[in-house]
Amino acid sequence: RRLNDLNFVLKIGRVLKKGGFFQLYSDSKEFISEMSSSVDLTGLFDSVTVEINPTAGVGTRYERKWLAMQREIFRLICRRNSKAVNCEEDVVNLSHLWVKNIDKSQLNRVAGRSFSSDEMFVKFMGVYRKLDNEVFLIETLSVDRGYSQRFYISLSKREEVWLIQLDSQAKPFRTRAVKFAFRMLSRILGDESRA
Repeated sequence: RRLNDLNFVLKIGRVLKKGGFFQLYSDSKEFISEMSSSVDLTGLFDSVTVEINPTAGVGTRYERKWLAMQREIFRLICRRNSKAVNCEEDVVNLSHLWVKNIDKSQLNRVAGRSFSSDEMFVKFMGVYRKLDNEVFLIETLSVDRGYSQRFYISLSKREEVWLIQLDSQAKPFRTRAVKFAFRMLSRILGDESRA
C-alpha cells in the first residue's frame, strides 16, 4: 500500500527525466484508482491513462497468476512532464564516515538491531564478510515517513581507520534515514572521527 503514498510518487517524479514513463500493473481497480489520484496530485505527470486487460503485459508471476484466475488486469501509465520538483525536503548531503578503533566483536550484534527517531526507522538486516580481506557489507533497511529502501553499507579497513560508505552497487535516495543508519552503525562499532 505504500506505493500509492504521495511521497513515493514524488520520489518517482524526482528520478524520471522529462518524457520518462512510469507504469504499474495490478488486479485491484481500487488500488489503481488510488495510485492514479496520487499521480494527479503531484502535477508531475501528463497523459495518465488506465487500461483494462492490456494486450502487452510484463510477464511477471503475478500477471500469470491473475490470468490463470481470469481476473481483470489494470495498467496505469503516465509520462513525466517538465515541471520542477523540490528535492531539498527529503534528500540530504551524505558523505562517508571514518571510524577509529572498531570493535569487530560488535559486528555479530549488528544484525537485527533497529533504531527510530523523528519519523525515521533503520534496521540492520544482516552482516556479510568478504573472505579475503577485512571488508563487510551490512544489509540495511531504512524508512522515512513510510518510504522504505534496502541497501548495503560497506565497512572496510583503510590502514589504521575504518571507512563506512554506501556500497558502490547501491543507489538509494540519500535520505535522512540513510544518514541516520550511518550514524547508528558508527556508534555501535566505534568512535566516529569525521563525516
